[in-house]
Amino acid sequence: MITNIILDFDGAVVNLQSYRLRSWKRAFNKFGLDFTIEEFFEYLHDHLREQGVRNILSDAKEDLIQRIADLKQTFYICPALFL
Repeated sequence: MITNIILDFDGAVVNLQSYRLRSWKRAFNKFGLDFTIEEFFEYLHDHLREQGVRNILSDAKEDLIQRIADLKQTFYICPALFL
């Protein structure tokens, strides 16, 4: 019988940083774009998805921003799509 469940939403128990980085890289690469590890930590990590894309691509149209942000989330939730 299960008596306890541990939920880790902020990465305190499991470090999810590498998954976030890979999902962002994959999403940007799908559009022929890239960023540095420094830009990841400064502009993407710990920001809302759409704002993170705006931080990197300040002149991008909202449609592109939304598409990249949505694709990142798809890759993050479904890591099997990396294959």
